[in-house]
Formats: sequence, C-alpha cells, structure tokens
Amino acid sequence: MDGVFVDLMNQIRAGKMGAVPIKRREEMRKIVGLAVAVAMVLVLKMGAVPIFASSFKILGTRPLGMGGAFVAVAEDAIAQYWNPAGFALQKGLDIQIPVGVSIETTEGLIKEVDDLGDKAETVQEIMDRQRSGTGFDPDLIKEFTSVINQLDDLNKSGLGLVLDINAGLNIRFRNLGLGVINITELGTDPYLDLVNIGLAVSTGSVTDALDALCVNVDPTDGGPGDLPGGLINLNTAQRDIATDIANSLDDLSVGPSLSGWNNQKLAEELVTAGVLAGLSNSEIQTVANSIVEMARLLGSGVITGAGFENNETNIRLNGIMLFEVPVTYARALPLLKNLYVGGNVKLMYGTVGFAQFDVFQDEDLMESLYQDYKNFYKASTTIGVDIGALYDLRKSLGLRFGMVVRNLNYPSFAQPKEAREAGLDKYTIQPQVRIGAAYWPLNFITLSADLDVTNNKTVLPGYQSRMFGLGAEVNILNRSWLNLALRGGFMDNLSESYGSMFTAGLGLNLFHLNLDFAGAISTKSTRIAGSQKFPTAAFGSFGLSINF
Repeated sequence: MDGVFVDLMNQIRAGKMGAVPIKRREEMRKIVGLAVAVAMVLVLKMGAVPIFASSFKILGTRPLGMGGAFVAVAEDAIAQYWNPAGFALQKGLDIQIPVGVSIETTEGLIKEVDDLGDKAETVQEIMDRQRSGTGFDPDLIKEFTSVINQLDDLNKSGLGLVLDINAGLNIRFRNLGLGVINITELGTDPYLDLVNIGLAVSTGSVTDALDALCVNVDPTDGGPGDLPGGLINLNTAQRDIATDIANSLDDLSVGPSLSGWNNQKLAEELVTAGVLAGLSNSEIQTVANSIVEMARLLGSGVITGAGFENNETNIRLNGIMLFEVPVTYARALPLLKNLYVGGNVKLMYGTVGFAQFDVFQDEDLMESLYQDYKNFYKASTTIGVDIGALYDLRKSLGLRFGMVVRNLNYPSFAQPKEAREAGLDKYTIQPQVRIGAAYWPLNFITLSADLDVTNNKTVLPGYQSRMFGLGAEVNILNRSWLNLALRGGFMDNLSESYGSMFTAGLGLNLFHLNLDFAGAISTKSTRIAGSQKFPTAAFGSFGLSINF
C-alpha cells in the first residue's frame, strides 16, 4: 500500500495524473491569469479616484531615461524600489549604485519672481514714503495697484520650488535583496502678506491708509472722483467694481477724511489706477479685495499697522532626508503560472527639517534659511512595507504587466517644534500605487508605460503629482559581453499644468560592468531678466552596476 501511495505522489509531482487533472490545472491558470489582468485594468480605472499619497520618485538611471515607465520592466537590483516582484525573474548577482538630482519650479515661479523684481524700486519707494509720512502720487498709485496684483500671483497654491536628490546601493542575489536608499526632498513655499502692504503713512490707522490713496490719478477729469455724467475712463463693469469697493467700505463705516473725497470717489480713482496700470477687470477686483480686507482688519483692531514694517511675507523651506534599508523577497506563486509577487520590509530613518525667512525683517536670505534648517530638525525611525506583482507573458506574447504599492502602512515622521508651531502636521508618507505595462516587439527593443493610480502629494503644499510615463529602449549591439542601449521617453504630471518632460538616456555594458547616464528636461521654459530661456524643470542621473 505504501508503494502505491509513493507512486501516486510521484505521478502528481511529475504531472502524470492523466488528461483531466492537467486540463483542469491549465484552466485554473488561465482563469487566474485572466483575473489578474482584469484586476489590473480595474486598478487603472481607479486612476480617476482622487486618492492622496506622497510623490513617486524616479530612482535609477535606466528608469529616468525611459520616461519613468519601469514598473513592468524592472527585474534587476533597482527593482527593489520599482517593483520587488521583479527579483523572481532573474538569477545570479546584481549590484547597482544610482545617483540622481532634480529641480522643478512650479506654476511659473521664476517668471513671477522675475516680474516682481522689476517692481522692487516701487516697493522700496512705498516703504520710504511710509516711514517719512509722505502721501502717494498718481504714478505711485498706478504702480502700487500693479505690485499688489503680482504679489497676489505669488500666493497661488502650489507655487514654489521642489528639489529632489536620491541615491542608492541595491543588491540582488537570486530572489533576495538588500539595499540602502536615500531620498532627500526640499520644498520652498512663498507666503505673501497682502494685508500689511504699505498703505498707511503714519500710525497705520484706517483713515491714514485711505487718505494716502486719495490721489487724482486721472489727469483728464479735472479733480478727484468722477465728472458729471460718469468717469470717462471706466466702462460699466469697471464702474460696478468701484461701486462694490465703495459699498464694502461703507459697510465697514470707514472712509477718507480729506475734503472733497468719499468712498465712491476713492473707489473710482482706485479702479482708474488699475486701468492705467494695465490690469484686467479681474485683476483690479483682486487688488480691490486686498485693500478692503486691509481696511477691515485695521478698523476692527486686528492689526495695528498696515505698512511693510509689519509685513509677514516669508519663504518657508520644508523637507526630509530619508534613508530606507529594504530587505526584499520575491517568488512565483504556486499553481499560478506567470504570476510573481514580491515585497520589502524596510527600516526607515527620516530627518525632517524646517526653515523660514522673513522678507521684510532685514535678514540675509541664504544665511537665514541655512541657520534655521540646520537648527530646526527632528529625526525619527519607523518601519515601511512595499508589495509588488508581475504578470509575465513575455515568452508567449512579448507582454508583461506590473503593479507596485509603496509605503503600504503609512509610515510617518515627527516634525520639529518650529514646524508644528507654523501649522505643519506630522510628515506622513501615504501609500503610492503605480501600474505599468511593457512590450517587447523584438528581443532588443523594449516599450513601456506607467501610470500613478494615486494622486500624490509632494513636499510643496498645494502641488500634486500623478505621473504618466512612456519609454523605449533599443539595444544597438545586444551582445552578452558588449551592448550599447539608447533610451528615450516622455512623462507628464496629470495633476498639474506644469510637469511635462522629455527624457533620454544612454547605457554601456562591457562584460559585467554597466554605466548609465540619463537626463530629462521640461517642455516649458521661461525667461529671466529678458535674457535667454530656461527650462522650468530638469533631471539628471548617473548609475553604475555590476552583474554576474
């Protein structure tokens, strides 16, 4: 009896149990394979759901050259970051050392700052007149309205600068891995105080502030306010804006004290100043709202001054230096042909820093930010978890599908006390979900696509990242000991109007040594001081790897 049982088990292991069990097994594999493919499509459809997470970094030179489309391609040591399931596809030893740097300015920051720099003399003159108690003149009023409008542009959500630096040491031996990954990201976020904007010329009272604006800016009407029959420079929409300003000031029970002036006449002159400064109606309305809000706060006693001496405009620097030490394991799933899974358990050590530069407090910009960031930091440690899956049909159809979920357990890090006092919450890295597909039409050509399922937060408040990437790689020589790989790609941030980039890369393989270079440049550019154009974002990466 024992011999029969042993023989039966041997037949099962050898797949010799007859046509029916084998057929059922193949049917099961097809059903599971179809279910995995359907699940990936459903996850793709989830892309329309606004799930929030932290941004997915482009770690590695080969992924950057291919437009960040690497989730379904990854099978070397860098798969530890991109998709740990890729470790189940290769044997032998692979060691990679990637280094990358990226800088991105968002929402037209460079242009806004450059344009505002042209108004620096106007701001300084306003400050000087405020200190000396001198009122404004018509030309200064026109410049003043333009400056307020540009200040308001700098307060747009998501406007700032993002700097990313990443590096790693990734080691894969068969289906096991160990690594050290460093990701450093910094965000610079300007805050503009549009209340203390230099209207008052003495003690900062609301009357002094409004009196300072009682200037005849329109030389054609012969006096303050309008002519009989209406202002000659204003259309109906502009008169409506003036009436709204006047009504708002009347509701606050405030107004100028100068003879011949009232809120209606003052409002009409302010609107005229905006027209003469070249502002649109919506921009004039923005300026008007700022002035009315300032008057409201002055009149209610919320603020005691309205000049630049009390202005709280600042530039904040917030970021994290994060070290991850992942331990990776991957394998094929039993009975599920072509389906591979893998995961990381990683020790995470994060240092969160904070700095603030107060623009009108006579501080040195770089020195202030450096000293604050050096002194205001908090280090903490936690555990993170990543999982990945691959459905590999490369041998039969030349296709492969992948999905990765990073930071599945919401790892978080403490903020320094100064950041908490400034209203910043705990630095939490929320889960990131990315899916990808790859196709090999020929054995030396790779085509790939990736999509972030999650709509990811970044270190810059108000600026989000949901990347779509396309990539291609052509192996020119394609020898086992010698190869030259050319790479190109495109990636686009679907969450923002800024973020489209072209990428390119080059890889050289000589025996067991690989050298890789890659870069990316934004499709948008801007001019600085009227000179040549500069891209709004740029990436660069270098990689060295050894494989056996």
